Amino acid sequence: MDNTMAYSLADFNYNDNPDVLSPPADFEKWLSHPGVQAAFSLFEQPLMSAPVIRTEVINNFDHKRRKVINLTSYNYLGLCTHPEVIAAAKAALDKYGLGASGAALLSGTFDLHIELASKLAAFKEKEACVLFSGGLAANMGAIQGLLRKGDVFIMDEKCHKALLTAGRLPRRACCSSRITTWIPWS
Repeated sequence: MDNTMAYSLADFNYNDNPDVLSPPADFEKWLSHPGVQAAFSLFEQPLMSAPVIRTEVINNFDHKRRKVINLTSYNYLGLCTHPEVIAAAKAALDKYGLGASGAALLSGTFDLHIELASKLAAFKEKEACVLFSGGLAANMGAIQGLLRKGDVFIMDEKCHKALLTAGRLPRRACCSSRITTWIPWS
């Protein structure tokens, strides 16, 4: 690896190592480079409060508290700290505990989930609604539901990992260059 800083984590997406528990060739060398280590220290800086716009983190460079503007949260609408949302979450904790301790298919569906799906369907003026537990599951469901035999799914390599994974999961994928992945649907 001559120019370590020319690579990114995306360059190690495909592992040609027959041992699936071992990293791709040159990954550990790339990861140990001081420039890569400095870049990774920008991630996972511990939040010192709720994920609000103005918050504090423990900076990974000097381990001091820093006031920052948080542009990385999914808390777009500020619902994480909205009093009504917090009250509803507390009431749900009192009634249901910390979770279903099971997959939705078997024992993890609460009456709250059914009520939410029903209200979302009514809001969208649809017969029913499917709820997904996260982005990967939603991408898998959407891709599987939208594509039909003969369709081609084209995505850029810089797409979110959940979309890349969901697009490749059917194992009907054939990958072309680094630029795009073409998935002929069969």
